Amino acid sequence: MKRADFIRNTGAFFIPLLAGGMKLKAFMPLHLPSESDNENILLLVQLFGGNDGLNTIVPLDIYRNYFNARKGLALQEKDLLHLQGYEQVGLHPSLSHFKELFQEHQLSIIQSVGYPVPDFSHFRSTDIWMAGAVDERSLTNGWIGRLLQQRYQQYPSGYPNLMNPDPLAVQLGTTPSLVFQGTRTPMAINISNGENIFQSTAGLTESTGSLFGQKRLDHVLSTARQTQQYTTVISKAMKMAGRQLEYPERNSLARQLKTVAALISGGLRTRIYLVSYDGFDTHAQQVTAADSSRGRHADLLADVDQAIGVFQKDLRQLKIDHKVLGMTFSEFGRRIVANDSLGTDHGTAAPMFLFGSKLRGGIIGKNPSIPDQATKEDNIEMQFDFRNIYHTVLEKWMGADPSEINSILYPGSSPINGIF
Repeated sequence: MKRADFIRNTGAFFIPLLAGGMKLKAFMPLHLPSESDNENILLLVQLFGGNDGLNTIVPLDIYRNYFNARKGLALQEKDLLHLQGYEQVGLHPSLSHFKELFQEHQLSIIQSVGYPVPDFSHFRSTDIWMAGAVDERSLTNGWIGRLLQQRYQQYPSGYPNLMNPDPLAVQLGTTPSLVFQGTRTPMAINISNGENIFQSTAGLTESTGSLFGQKRLDHVLSTARQTQQYTTVISKAMKMAGRQLEYPERNSLARQLKTVAALISGGLRTRIYLVSYDGFDTHAQQVTAADSSRGRHADLLADVDQAIGVFQKDLRQLKIDHKVLGMTFSEFGRRIVANDSLGTDHGTAAPMFLFGSKLRGGIIGKNPSIPDQATKEDNIEMQFDFRNIYHTVLEKWMGADPSEINSILYPGSSPINGIF
């Protein structure tokens, strides 16, 4: 098979590991265990499109202002799910599993998370969250990528090896994410629809006829072999997975989380996973005209609620729930005032959810403020910079030390009390 045919048939140059440009040196131990190493696993759940925080966590202490600002869109107070001990908030009625997790102290809600000088572009704002930086010059690599690059400085050269046989990070999906981009190379692998690449490498031996072309071909082959080694350990983990609960097959987020749970229970030592769910750009028909508790946003939240709910129960019965911390994020929230299409436009801050059995649980922060006479230009004021949540997770969950965190998030971030 010729190189051009291989690239066209497999999409090889879109596989994250191809950016390294270094040949594999098998079984070369380049990362020694340190005090910062632990077995904790971080699961990132991206809600792409900008989740409407005000209709996810409704502020009951200013319910009249909320209702007046969102005529036709506001949820009826009688429909909301109430949290014991937190009478000033109500959960969207689609979030029954979240309520259960909250009452079991396995869910933390962080109010009004954002960043200074918000950008209303989906792509730029997503890059900011993925990079863990707001400076445009710093949007070239991701906060997880920088963490892994520091801990595995020679990657991808010499990986996998005896001490590090498993992928450093795994993304469910085909498009590489900036969050895993290191300072030199992507630090994660994508495991969706990769079979064609592994099946196509065996016959790829033909020279391209030029030194430059042969080097590129050698690079593709080396990376393909490396990826195939990772595929072997991933396949083994899937076969070794414990007996799982039933997940809703029509829920794509649930299918992703089922795979993550299987890999963890099967013994894969990957520390960081990313899954994603699209559709939260609800400019129109966010609710139905007849019932604000139903509609597009309700369906999206129901899928997220159901997927995370069964995932947590599955981890618990597999006896691995203590290893995993999950964190949802969305590139921004929505405006306070509803638009004329039963929807909401791009906004600023919104709540984040952390879930796991090692959390303290509860609500961190106060309800957002809503003016008596809100206008279409009004937005939710930020209470917490998202980088401070990252700082907390890096320090308290991933075992990063202060100097490591400063180089990952750049000086200025600080941990948030009350999460762990």
